[in-house]
Amino acid sequence: MNVKNSSTGWPLLKVLGLTLGTVGLGVFAHLLLARLMGPQLSFRRFDPVLLANAKLEGKPTVIDFSAAWCIPCREMEASTFANPKVIREGERFARLRVDVTSATPEGNAAIDYFRVEGVPTIIFIDSKGVIRKQVVGYMGPGTFLDELRQTH
Repeated sequence: MNVKNSSTGWPLLKVLGLTLGTVGLGVFAHLLLARLMGPQLSFRRFDPVLLANAKLEGKPTVIDFSAAWCIPCREMEASTFANPKVIREGERFARLRVDVTSATPEGNAAIDYFRVEGVPTIIFIDSKGVIRKQVVGYMGPGTFLDELRQTH
């Protein structure tokens, strides 16, 4: 057995390990900075009762489908949900979040009901309970704010 030939895979594993480590460190730093930046648009854990109550109260609703492993979701937390105009406009909404980091019966039911295809997904529901827009993917502060302003 040739020992030199058996170790040829190690440089590739080292590069892969360093790359994954660097990406992981970057994501961690990004998450940490997002938490230290200040106020953010807050969300309550999704509950069908809260959604029904918002409709009864004539309050528009925004539902955020998100996951801890979703980089665009973290970017939205750091930029979109930290934007002061978004926070201000978002106050008139019932704000609900479905965390799909790991599968749960409640999360799966919400995914099925709203036909969510990926994260992030943002759903804008008007004060009558009608879904006005469903967006899959990152939404910057300007686009998100426009959707909030158009949902009554």
